Amino acid sequence: MRASKGIVTVLLILLIAFGWAACALGIGTGAVEEGDANTTGNYNQCIALAEDYMERGLYQKAAVEYTTAVSLKNNEEDWAALLEAYRCRYEEDDDIFSVYLSAAKKATKAYPKNTDFCKIAVNLCLENDDYSSAYQYLTLNRDTGVADEELEQLYLEVKYSYTIGSSSWSQRLLLCNEYYAAYSGNGWGIVSSAGKKLVSYTLESCYSIGENGIYVCSEDGQGKLCDLDGIVQGKLSFVPTDAGVYTEGLVAIQNGDTWSYYDELGDLQFGEYLNASSFQDGTAAVETEDGWILIDTAGNEVSSAVYEDIKLNADGSWLKNGVMLAKLDGAYHLYDENGEQLGSLTCDDIDCVTDNGSMIAFERDGLWGFADLEGNEVIEPTYANAKSFSNGLAAVQGEIYWGFINTENILVIDYTFLDADYFDDDGICMVATASDTYQLLTRNITD
Repeated sequence: MRASKGIVTVLLILLIAFGWAACALGIGTGAVEEGDANTTGNYNQCIALAEDYMERGLYQKAAVEYTTAVSLKNNEEDWAALLEAYRCRYEEDDDIFSVYLSAAKKATKAYPKNTDFCKIAVNLCLENDDYSSAYQYLTLNRDTGVADEELEQLYLEVKYSYTIGSSSWSQRLLLCNEYYAAYSGNGWGIVSSAGKKLVSYTLESCYSIGENGIYVCSEDGQGKLCDLDGIVQGKLSFVPTDAGVYTEGLVAIQNGDTWSYYDELGDLQFGEYLNASSFQDGTAAVETEDGWILIDTAGNEVSSAVYEDIKLNADGSWLKNGVMLAKLDGAYHLYDENGEQLGSLTCDDIDCVTDNGSMIAFERDGLWGFADLEGNEVIEPTYANAKSFSNGLAAVQGEIYWGFINTENILVIDYTFLDADYFDDDGICMVATASDTYQLLTRNITD
């Protein structure tokens, strides 16, 4: 008897549970059909009201109705109508900017292939100087594979947009180890690649930063080696006329017409050369009366090869990314560290290898082009002047001014500057914006 009551109780519980589920899911109750009818009725009413409000010029009220409509039915046409309502209202009152932008962003995410939605969202982001979000929506649309010439141009403009810093210098050395030696006011100092002053502009001369922040400079008629903490590491018995980069305990310094190597204390170690590089793994390139050779840290020749020239990079190195740029038999070629030629490139002049660059600028018959690190010509010489690629861009000169191209040889930063250097890993580069005026260009987007 008790077992029967228990079975009945279980069956009642199951029936009640099924009844609740049926109500929730509309099984056999007509709930879904009735809900659809209500939704459709509400949707149609919203659309009718919105269209009437648009005709009356009541754009804010129309936007409210269209917002409800898209919440009921996520319809692309209704999103377009909603954005049109906000556009009309925005022309009347720009206080609704944030609401308009929010709607445009939602429409773009809902329909990433809709180029009109993307253009609206991007242009509103740019009004707000929000390059990051603009780039995000352009990339989202681009990834769908939908081709749109206007959006592609906008993509390039946003990706390569930039700002110019307020600080300026009248002279500078090329970026080396993320620092510039720069001249401002009445003296030389040191700034980071982001423009932060690290050494005051009180020096009579200042050269590139090397290992441990050590650099060669002169002050009050005294040549010396200092570090970025302002501590004098060594003193020279002369005022240097030029200096290289301190590496592996040695730095090449020019005294008059000759270069010699000195240690951190400023003591002469060896050499009298016409030019000299920094040391790398115990080897440096130096220019003698007979040509350029490779030496060790004792000044001994380590290779029988003699070159007519070896191009030194911005950090004073003779070898970077496994590439040496040297002149032999009247032409420049690419070589590896063992002196084996890389590729078939032959040119009249060549720039340098950068830390983060994929191509090297070279000159042939008065025009500049680009080669890869294997010695293959990639971009035909067409420019009046050029500098090697760094962080995906290369400075090129038109008739007068400098601009930047990307690796696809598209001019992405217009010919605007009187001079231009190399980009660091953060997308920062020194450019000449006027005569004797260098400023920092910072890209808004860095991939």
